[in-house]
Amino acid sequence: MRGIHRAGRTFGIALLLVLGAAGLAHGAAPGSGTGAALKVENGSAQIDSWKAEDFGWVSRSLAKVPELKSANPRFTFWALGHGKKSVLAMLWDESGGTGTGYDTLYLDKNFNGDLTEEGEKYTGSAEKHTYEIKDLKEADGEGTFSMKLVMEKGNYHWQSGFHASWPNPSDAGKRVGFGVGLLPGNLQIRSAPKAADAPVYRLGGTPTPMLAKQVRENNKDRRVDVYPGETFAEWTAGSEAGVSMAVAVIGSAPENNLRFYHSQAPGGLPVVSLRVHGPDGKAAEEIAFTGGCGCAGSFGQELLIPRRVAPGTHTLVIRLNRPDWCGGKAEYLYPVSIQNPDFGKAYEDPAYTALKGKFGGTSAKFASLRRAVTPEQLAKAYPEEPIQGGRVWDNYMMSNSMHWDSKIANNGSAPYIEVGQKAGINAPNRGLIRFDLSGLPKGAKLLGAYARFTLVSVPWAGAKEDASVEAYAVRRAWNEVPEGNLHCSWYGPLYRGNKRQPEAPDVVFWKQGGCEDPQEDRYPDAAGSFSIANFPVKPSAKGAGDGERFRMAAMDITATAQKWLSGELENHGLVLVFKGSGGWAPICSSEHPEYIFRPTLVLAYEGGEMAGALTKPRGEDLDLARAEAQKRGVPVAIKFYSPTCSVCVKANKTTFADKTVKAALAKQVEFVSLKVEDYPKLAQDLGVGSVPTLVVLNADGATAKAALDSEVLLDGKALVAKLGEATK
Repeated sequence: MRGIHRAGRTFGIALLLVLGAAGLAHGAAPGSGTGAALKVENGSAQIDSWKAEDFGWVSRSLAKVPELKSANPRFTFWALGHGKKSVLAMLWDESGGTGTGYDTLYLDKNFNGDLTEEGEKYTGSAEKHTYEIKDLKEADGEGTFSMKLVMEKGNYHWQSGFHASWPNPSDAGKRVGFGVGLLPGNLQIRSAPKAADAPVYRLGGTPTPMLAKQVRENNKDRRVDVYPGETFAEWTAGSEAGVSMAVAVIGSAPENNLRFYHSQAPGGLPVVSLRVHGPDGKAAEEIAFTGGCGCAGSFGQELLIPRRVAPGTHTLVIRLNRPDWCGGKAEYLYPVSIQNPDFGKAYEDPAYTALKGKFGGTSAKFASLRRAVTPEQLAKAYPEEPIQGGRVWDNYMMSNSMHWDSKIANNGSAPYIEVGQKAGINAPNRGLIRFDLSGLPKGAKLLGAYARFTLVSVPWAGAKEDASVEAYAVRRAWNEVPEGNLHCSWYGPLYRGNKRQPEAPDVVFWKQGGCEDPQEDRYPDAAGSFSIANFPVKPSAKGAGDGERFRMAAMDITATAQKWLSGELENHGLVLVFKGSGGWAPICSSEHPEYIFRPTLVLAYEGGEMAGALTKPRGEDLDLARAEAQKRGVPVAIKFYSPTCSVCVKANKTTFADKTVKAALAKQVEFVSLKVEDYPKLAQDLGVGSVPTLVVLNADGATAKAALDSEVLLDGKALVAKLGEATK
């Protein structure tokens, strides 16, 4: 779950992505919406325009209709499969007469236009009833379809669902397909009192993309459809852009759609990124959006637009990694306009300023330690910043939510460290951070150490005038992200995810929740503090600007850092505790896409040169994997994942924990996992359109030989078989 609370949040932009119109580029069946594939890059069709499917071929006429009791019957048509012969007519009637409730369903299951035939009438209750229709056979294909219609007081309940399947093109003994429903959004299946005016829903065919955003006119919100190639949004660097996504199949109008729960369509979760263009118009950088909180089937993506993005027109990219039978790989392109009045401006670092003031005239050397996985992440906040790559671990512990037991949650991959109390929780959250000092030269004398944190103004952020953050040295080891099924949460530094599970020998609980006990969890005296008073400061007058968007704050932790370096204290980092009468502040974490906003430890020291290094988590060093693969004479296999992806988590706990799968990976390839948020450009270059995806590289270690999507990665036997084929 992402760090920013979403209760009651309204995104300025809503994205409705309706699963893919790569149709013509991938030999899609007729009857699909059409996308204009300008070109194909890395196996993905580049779609920058779209034309809706014309359902004029559906006659909407019926040969025979039963005697109706309602003056307002409800007609809906369903185009099943890929062709044009399987048009299913649906009719609702009220057996007790107009206004008594729709309790009688007629389905033209043999597609002949006669709704009076035996077996095509279903009766139930006008209050709540479930109608299940199974094994509808396609008239001009091999598709099989089923519907579960849960009705409540004449409306479709969100538990209704629809399923379609076909023979697997690569394995005739199996079937492939998908299920869709009414979430997110509690959609209602639309209808009309006359068959001639009835909407058409598509269950099958090649799905189609569409975006939507909210505009406000005459004090009312109105949805405006935006198609590939049309400008989608105007964003300002330094502000958070929210994208709320659904994936669906669409019928005769944009509102006639059926959606994939949590956007989990065949092939995995979509990858959303901002493609930044250079002065020559060519793609210069891919910046991944990160996963949000999925509620009621939704799929949220967010990005604080980095200030390194030049003002001008860039591209929002939605990448889908669907199998060919479901549209194939595609990138849907939407121009976005970025404003950036701060582009190119240097930042004032309060930590460096403080240390320079104390030791600037001496022989002291300076270093700024920050987490960086790639060279691009070593961006400087100001020209003279002595930036060094180093290990930084951070996390935050949720005290409790009003709606669920969030004390079990791990947030080590979140882009923010949350400190304080916000709407939706009943006690303050706390942060954890640890800086690795091992890069200091042997025998170095540490003169000063300041931790630099950056607060950003996101929805619901706010702190009162007495608000501050105090830091205390931690006594216990804790995990940033789950390792061996143990993770850090409010309950413990090494916790197993559910308080109802029996205690195990390797589980460690805090003496007091949230690292509170001053004798066993943390040290009693504060290691440092910094003010977050009145953040963010609002504009002084109406129309005076957007107010405070970010704030860099420095905290002197010299005494504690010196003890860590000398060995007097074991370095388990700091716990960050909110102090004051109210509020909360989002502190950028070491995973934040604005690299210069990541927590930074600024040092003044005497001694040799510091050994900075890119942060390479265990099992995530691509350079090492390539080198080992060359020695062994085997391919490299890269698993792209996102820590916010539920499918990725499931695959790790099942498939990649299987002994047979582990043995196959160890023997046949040099295996490495990469977080798509850290390597968005590499993922794009290798044609990765969704996560999780396993890419097997050719002997050159740079180009893709095979790509296995989530359906394969959730099936251990299939993965072993496909891996064997790819490494022959």
